[in-house]
Amino acid sequence: MFVGLFAFLWIALPHSSLRAQSLEELIAALPEGTIPFLDVEARESLVKAKPTQEGEVQALGSLLVLKVERTKRFLSFGTGALSFEMVALPHSGGDILCCITTIKEPFVYSSISFFNKRGETLSPESLLPNCPIANLLLPEATDQDRANVFGLSRSISFSSSEEILNVSLVPESAPTEEEKEHWRTLLRPEPLRLKWKRKAFQLQ
Repeated sequence: MFVGLFAFLWIALPHSSLRAQSLEELIAALPEGTIPFLDVEARESLVKAKPTQEGEVQALGSLLVLKVERTKRFLSFGTGALSFEMVALPHSGGDILCCITTIKEPFVYSSISFFNKRGETLSPESLLPNCPIANLLLPEATDQDRANVFGLSRSISFSSSEEILNVSLVPESAPTEEEKEHWRTLLRPEPLRLKWKRKAFQLQ
């Protein structure tokens, strides 16, 4: 009897709630203005792009040529000074979209955001619980250095081939030349490597 009941419930559940969301669906659900210079039509043209190509989109009254990289669950595009990376991440509560925005001038600055399948913003802290920024410092760093390091800009990128989030710090974001040189001598050359583990990114 119970087997039959469970079978009925499985059939009765809406299949849209059981299947994974595609990258296209997650991007389409983003609120207008999430990508400042791209409207919905321009977004659709990007997600339909070939795996590697230059795409032309109409934005802000002019034609932009964007370099596009695309796989089934990853999309990156941008101009020389600005880039976006979007990754569809499998999650037990429904697939989510990870968005990385990187500004490259006057120094590299990245921000990271997460959205659920309805386009609602999720807390980055809950999805990046183990991102020990202080681990990017060499052992000779002082306690004061470990407290001040959080003021530096972060460079974030996603490797679609390895499915790894790379996080590093940018010494050029320090306010003075003396401080920039100070951080150059204290930061490890290797980034933090974070792997998606179903519910959050974890240190690899």
